[in-house]
Amino acid sequence: KDWTFEVTYDTFPVVELGPYTGLEVEEPSWQVDDEDIGRELKSVQEQNALFTDKEPAVIARGDIANIDYVEVEAGAERPATRRQAFVFEVGTGYNYYRIDDEIVGMGKGETRDITKVYAADAENTDLAGRSVTLRVTVNSVKEKRLPELNDELAQDISEKFKTLDDLKADIRTKLEAAVKATLRSGAINTVLARVVESSKIPLPPSLVEYQLDSMWRDYVRETRLDEARLVELLHEQGRDPAAMRAEMTPAAEQRARLQLVISEISKREQIGVEEAEIEAEIGRQAEARRVEAKDLRENLAKNDLIDTLAGNLRLEKLYDHILSKAVMKKAGTKKVLDILRGA
Repeated sequence: KDWTFEVTYDTFPVVELGPYTGLEVEEPSWQVDDEDIGRELKSVQEQNALFTDKEPAVIARGDIANIDYVEVEAGAERPATRRQAFVFEVGTGYNYYRIDDEIVGMGKGETRDITKVYAADAENTDLAGRSVTLRVTVNSVKEKRLPELNDELAQDISEKFKTLDDLKADIRTKLEAAVKATLRSGAINTVLARVVESSKIPLPPSLVEYQLDSMWRDYVRETRLDEARLVELLHEQGRDPAAMRAEMTPAAEQRARLQLVISEISKREQIGVEEAEIEAEIGRQAEARRVEAKDLRENLAKNDLIDTLAGNLRLEKLYDHILSKAVMKKAGTKKVLDILRGA
C-alpha cells in the first residue's frame, strides 16, 4: 500500500561575506644576522655530535644517561611505573620526573632512591603537589663531543657544500625562506580572521560534527595509538572522550566558519587551477624529490591525490589573491627567532 516518509537534512549555508579587500596587515622589518647563523650552526653541531663512553662514568649536566627507574611507595616498588633503559640528555628536562639535578654525580652501576617534592603548580599536573620516591639505577654514561665548525663538517653534511661558507649561505637562504613563509601565513590568518568576524555565517550542526570528527581523528593519529586503546587509557586517567569532544566544539565551529569563508571568496573571485599549473607543480615536486615527473604523477593518480594537489594549488592562489588586496603596513623591527616562534 502507499506509504509516506520524511527526510530531514542540512542545506549548505548562505554566507553573507564581510569585506575581504583593503584590510591592513602589519609587517615587521627583519634581517638574518650572524646570531641567527650561529644558532643554526650550533644546531648542526648538535645533530652531528659523537657520543662516547665516559671515563670515569659519573653523570654531569650535558651527559647522555641510560637509566632504569621505578616509583617506590612504603618501601615497595610499583611495577606499573617501571621504565628500563631510558636515555636522555641530563639538563634538558626531557624526562617525566624532571630528575636531572638529582642524578648528577651518580656513577655507572649505582642505584639510589631519590625523593622529590613537586610544587602544587608543577607543569606536569599528574605530579603536582606530590612527593615521589624513585629508585634509579645508572646503566651507562656517555659524553657528547661536538664536531669543529670547518669545511670538513660542511662536506660531511652534504656533497653540495665545499666550504663552511657554502653551508652558512645555505642556512641564510633557508632562514629567509622560513621567515617569509611564516609572515605570509600570519598575514593570511590575520585577514581571514577579520573576514570571519565580519561575516554572517550560519552553521549547520552536521558541518560542526564533520569538523569534530576530523579533529578527533587528528588527535588519535597524533597519539599513534589504536582508537579503542586510546579511549581505554583516557578512561583510566579519569578523562571522558565525550567531554573532550565537547571542549573541541568552539574550535570546530571556528574551523567550519573559516572553510565557508574561504569557499565563498574562492567562488566570488572564480579561483581555478589549469592543467598546466598542475603539471608544473608535479614537476617542481618531482625535482625536489629527485624522481621522474611521470612517475610521481602516476603515483599521485594511483592514490587519488591529483585532486588534493589541485585543491592545494587553488588554495595557495586564493591566498595570493587575498594578500594582493591587503594593505601591508610596516610595524617596527623583529628578530628572526621571534618571528619563527610566533612572538
